[in-house]
Amino acid sequence: MRRARDGRDTGGGRGGPGGARSAGRLRPPGWWRRRERPGGGKAAETVLRLDGVSHGYGARRVLDAVALEVAPGECVALLGENGSGKSTLLRLAAGRECPSGGTVTFRGAAASEDDPGFRAAVATVLESGACYPDLSVREHLALVALAHGLGAAADAAVERALAEHRLTGRAEARPAELSSGQTQLLALAAAWVRPAGLLILDEPEQRLDVAARRALARRLAEAAAGGTAVLLATHDRGLADEAADRAFVLAEGRLTDHLGRDRVDAGPRGPRGRAGARGQPVTRSLTSHDPARERTAHTLDHLRALRAGQRRRDRRGTAYTVYCTLLIGATWGVPYLLAAARAAESGSLRGPTADLVLATLPATAPALAACALLTQARQATWRGPVRLDAAAVTWLLPQPLLRRRLLLPRFVASACFSAAAGALLGGVLGLLLHAAGGGPLGGAVAAGAWAGAATALLGTALGTLVQRHPAPPGAPAGLLAAARWGVAALVVLAAVSVAREEAVAGTAALWTGPWGWAALPLVACAGGTGWTAGALGALLSAGALAAALAAAVSAVPALPARVLRAQAGTARRVTASLYALDLRQARSTVRASMAPGVRAVALPAPRSRALVVAWRDATALLRAPGRPLWAVLWSGAAVLAAGAGTAPASVVLLALPAGYLAAAQLLEPARLESDDPRRGANLPWTAGGLALRHGAVAAAILPALLLLALSALATVPEGVGAGARAWEAPSVLLLLSVPALVGAALVSAARGVLPTHLLIGADTPLGNTGPMQAALWYLRGPLVVLALLAPPFAASAGADAGGGLGAVRPAHAVWCLATGAAALWWAGRAAGRAARAVS
Repeated sequence: MRRARDGRDTGGGRGGPGGARSAGRLRPPGWWRRRERPGGGKAAETVLRLDGVSHGYGARRVLDAVALEVAPGECVALLGENGSGKSTLLRLAAGRECPSGGTVTFRGAAASEDDPGFRAAVATVLESGACYPDLSVREHLALVALAHGLGAAADAAVERALAEHRLTGRAEARPAELSSGQTQLLALAAAWVRPAGLLILDEPEQRLDVAARRALARRLAEAAAGGTAVLLATHDRGLADEAADRAFVLAEGRLTDHLGRDRVDAGPRGPRGRAGARGQPVTRSLTSHDPARERTAHTLDHLRALRAGQRRRDRRGTAYTVYCTLLIGATWGVPYLLAAARAAESGSLRGPTADLVLATLPATAPALAACALLTQARQATWRGPVRLDAAAVTWLLPQPLLRRRLLLPRFVASACFSAAAGALLGGVLGLLLHAAGGGPLGGAVAAGAWAGAATALLGTALGTLVQRHPAPPGAPAGLLAAARWGVAALVVLAAVSVAREEAVAGTAALWTGPWGWAALPLVACAGGTGWTAGALGALLSAGALAAALAAAVSAVPALPARVLRAQAGTARRVTASLYALDLRQARSTVRASMAPGVRAVALPAPRSRALVVAWRDATALLRAPGRPLWAVLWSGAAVLAAGAGTAPASVVLLALPAGYLAAAQLLEPARLESDDPRRGANLPWTAGGLALRHGAVAAAILPALLLLALSALATVPEGVGAGARAWEAPSVLLLLSVPALVGAALVSAARGVLPTHLLIGADTPLGNTGPMQAALWYLRGPLVVLALLAPPFAASAGADAGGGLGAVRPAHAVWCLATGAAALWWAGRAAGRAARAVS
């Protein structure tokens, strides 16, 4: 039976006479805030305060106006069912998330894990994290102790933490050798080995045996007796009863008093046990004598020394990967590059296609560079240039280390890799342009390498800024959305240039921004502009690159920890999916992490059962407006390629992959249905019939988009564009190919899981066939269908048979329609086979 500080009996034990039932009524949450400390003095300084805190995920509200205070030397427990919001409240208290309403303050300042002072004073055990596989238990704890400036006292603190958590006998064990309970004890020991003014623990009792739980309760009581404030969430009422001064139940987003005989006394308690049970006054900072810079350098140097062997192994693995990459590149790429060099000498590559490429380079080069920049910016929303592995996120990120020393080397490595890859790709592009007649070899390769390296470095800097200023959770990515529109305009301009076989306004596109400035030397080398403009473009792009890199370097130390943590988790899941060759799961993981907040759209429910699938698909497309937008853009590109008139067949054939990509964007709901068969398990159709019903929306929308694009193209005056060529044979064949394109997209949507025997492959003199077989299996739908559609398109390219249906040969029309019927039949069979494989 406990006694309050004034000596009165509280009856806080089980069944005690002073329990909540004798109180006669439910005390309101937070009633203790009005209570003064015994002896008439004011309440002690509040360590943690949650004032009117609300939070939610999407439409679900998890916390609703929660108010809570934790004072020094007291332990507060939160109880509640799974999903009640306990973990969310703890993450808010730990500064890992920002509340949607209200404030969370620690010692009067906003709680933020990005504040080194906050990290130095607050110890957390929230979710299970990864460990360094090559470090022992003792070395993990020593790393934490050094990061908090214990210095010479680190060894004693580590030994004490090992003994208190029954890990002395496993001190030299690696994480893989620990049981789940010992791994939990290691996480708890990491919180006890360092000084802290506030402990935040999320279900610390999980995976612990009875004796370990009792020892945990004792340590919590001793920590509070030493002046540490403790906030924990638990399902163990016995733990709360033994360790906590006050307990609350979290239900429906609100805190209520803990009712019944198990109720823990709500009054603040005095010191229990000896003060400073953790070995030092936990409210006193131990780092005043050790500057943060010196402490950070010492900790990271110590970690580097501990992992020297692993770092050597990693370097050998990286060298082997580079060697294999170069070997494969030399085997497959060098012969083609040598052939291009010989073709440049003989002039065999020069002709109408080469002339078209060079003429439209002022428009296509900025569009390609802008697409590369947008891709890097979008990638930074889930996997930015500055990346931490899972172990560093768990053991380094929560410590009061200077982020610059921790993160800047990662940024430098990412920038160097991007620059090298960009220079290589740009140099290859310059060589190909030289082979097509675009200037001298040395100048073309150098200009291409500069364009590639500058674009890649600019994208790295842009990605770092996206990491630094992420969109709030659930908010639409406004800047990226606006950038997509700008890039789309450049792509449309490039497509129009290709269709008209001239640069159109390409010269203006080169001066619109850094994406065009970097390409100016290459365009000048190809004869698209003067050398003065090329030199000016190089200077402008160098200045923009220097400014962007400077901004990125200054942003690196301020990267939010929540972004680094979330991206590390996403990268880990994507890597696991790629190792399993589950590309669809990897893509779903990426898209889930990149999904902006979209207001829910609800279409009126259909009265006919036959329209249920179409209604669901239309609703899904409205809730993901990016997909219809891309379908519009790909449809426009397909029409521009088909309406290219006298352009070579290679240009006209581009209409087929563009049309397929438009259909694939509209059939994303079918992909989701195939990934999770439970979505359609209650529908009264077979898997094949359900797949064909998914194609109804795409089969209705895609022709409408193509007709609109053709109508717009037909209105362009003869002297300005290709208006008169809009309704010629390739354009009509494109409309007749809609069923085939939809069928190919449905086959890809229902492909299922890659068979293992295809991945194993067979060994040949050129290497194992597994990767090639896997690629062919993933692309079998579009490859087969587009190959069947290619002959009539190629035969109709450049034909002058008048406009409309009269421009199409009957045999070509029948072939396209028959291919569509076969593709839809194939889609139904593929969907049925995938469903049987899952079941």
